[in-house]
Amino acid sequence: MGSIISRRLTEKDKSKLNALYNSLFKQSRTIENFDWEFINNSQGEAYSWILEDAESSDIIGHYGLIPLGFSYWGKSILAGKTENAMLHPQYRGKGLYVPFEVDCIRRASEKFQLIWTSYSSVSGIRTHMKAGYIPVGKLVTYTHVNKMGIANMLSNLIKDKISSRIVRYFLQELSGCISRVFVFVFSKNIANHKEIRLEKVKDINTVAKELTELWDNVKADYGITVARSILYLRWKIFNNPYIKYDFYVALKQQRLVGYVITRVVKKDETKRGVIVDIIVAEPKTKMLDCVLAKTITNFLQKGICHIEFPTLKSNNFINKALKRSGFVSLDSIYAKLRRREANFLAIPLDNTLNPKTVFNPNNWYFTHIFTEY
Repeated sequence: MGSIISRRLTEKDKSKLNALYNSLFKQSRTIENFDWEFINNSQGEAYSWILEDAESSDIIGHYGLIPLGFSYWGKSILAGKTENAMLHPQYRGKGLYVPFEVDCIRRASEKFQLIWTSYSSVSGIRTHMKAGYIPVGKLVTYTHVNKMGIANMLSNLIKDKISSRIVRYFLQELSGCISRVFVFVFSKNIANHKEIRLEKVKDINTVAKELTELWDNVKADYGITVARSILYLRWKIFNNPYIKYDFYVALKQQRLVGYVITRVVKKDETKRGVIVDIIVAEPKTKMLDCVLAKTITNFLQKGICHIEFPTLKSNNFINKALKRSGFVSLDSIYAKLRRREANFLAIPLDNTLNPKTVFNPNNWYFTHIFTEY
């Protein structure tokens, strides 16, 4: 191992960095997709630093922040989403990465007011915490299913988790009874507002003015969250090379009062509906429940009976609306059985941001648009 140097990523480094990412995370990301996220972002080029072995000229580590416009109770700030933080296995355990990340964060404070990360691995969480990240809360997924969806979910769970054939057979026989119990839990009164309807949008430019006005009027009600600017929505949703989304506007007497973004995930022979994001003009009223209800109906009409809403575990109004609409957080049930570490972390880098506010999960309006590509 030669001396290790830390420097900014340059154009000529992209191929090597992308190769390292694909190797470590078992991905097949193209340079074009790398450019979409790191170069052609809606807020400009990402903050990207590398570790390089001076002897071999190999890139052996990276720390990146994707710039995102954020709303802090209506105040515009620049946040950084931690992305592609990594170190080649050959160089781990040598005390290289944490000091590198600490130095990157120090430099980032000149540009960003807030940085955050969501991590699935315990080792990744602990590494970021050593560098100064502080836990905000735990990511959870709320699930809404009908009887057929529950039966399929239980069947797959039994197949995946139970090795004994006898026990598996016994539980499969019981799954019908269990399904009926779950249906009772999930089947709550769903709000229905006949005046509100969803209309699919293929070109964001056709509703750009209305969406801009909507966000400008409501952003202070949504706490700490990604700013839903037209530039961001166009980049993240309409020009996304990874994922196909469906974008619907909510109309009340032809007036735009919100939107909802969804996608369908296929695994084997089953399909899951995912509610990626939802914004309404009156978030703390039944309007949110109504748009959720319309979205559920949309999925059911397509034959999709397993619907998910990933978010942050909190007492935020979105969590309350999900519960009212018949969603249940299975993650919360699992958490009662085994301890789970917080996997949503942040660092306020601007002294005008109150740390107590930032580290309270109730103050975040968190949807899947935060974490998904």
